[in-house]
Amino acid sequence: MSRQPYDGYVLNVVRMYPRLVEKLEEKRSAAMSLTAAGGAGGASLPGKPTERAALVTLGEQEQRWLEAVSWAVQTTREMPNGAERLRLIDLLFWRRTHTMQGAALKLHISYRTARRRRREFLRLVEEKLNL
Repeated sequence: MSRQPYDGYVLNVVRMYPRLVEKLEEKRSAAMSLTAAGGAGGASLPGKPTERAALVTLGEQEQRWLEAVSWAVQTTREMPNGAERLRLIDLLFWRRTHTMQGAALKLHISYRTARRRRREFLRLVEEKLNL
């Protein structure tokens, strides 16, 4: 099977996921602290502090990437061996501590299975991004 021209794009989106989650949490906690302290940010956002924090989002493109990977994570979690599949993705993309072969050995699965599960996860992200 040939590689799609947007494979690198999807890989980068998946690799950015932890930073996007962290960035969103920082924005939300900043909004919560500003509204709790009665700062200038609180005056511009309506409702209760929790509702204000929910209104804080990333840019349109970053939000789309975050939602795509989050959906792929949730879908993968519901699959058979979902936790193991996510551990593979974590080692390969988010922690970036293992090669495919090393991650397969650590998780006690074959290289071929690791490759297939990686491909399935990337295809889920592609599907959600409408590529």
